[in-house]
Amino acid sequence: MKDKVDDFDKHAIRRKIQKCWSDSELPTFEKVMKVVNEDEDLPYYSSISLYRLLKSMDFVYVKHGRSSALIEKNEMVDWRRRYLRAIRRYRDEGRPIYYLDETWVNAGDVPYKVSCDKLVLYQDA
Repeated sequence: MKDKVDDFDKHAIRRKIQKCWSDSELPTFEKVMKVVNEDEDLPYYSSISLYRLLKSMDFVYVKHGRSSALIEKNEMVDWRRRYLRAIRRYRDEGRPIYYLDETWVNAGDVPYKVSCDKLVLYQDA
């Protein structure tokens, strides 16, 4: 199978996985398979064929750890920007700042396994 796939197709698949990371989405196998098979310029892959192809391209499936990218909703990004602007304004005004609460992500809120490219040594997500 991997002998029949040219470098153009491999590069297109790699770009699709990297686009998931740049969009702050976790590239699970199901998601990668869906976007690859929806692309009319790429051949259709069965799950086993795509898995073997990704493995030959040095992608590995690992358990999702704390160092992976987390999905952020737009509301959270907007909230964080407003918060940081307010903190900066309060510091400029010399006001005291008290931290009273914490925010966290539950372990069950993220996918169990994601695609990782073994060639990428650092992922700034």
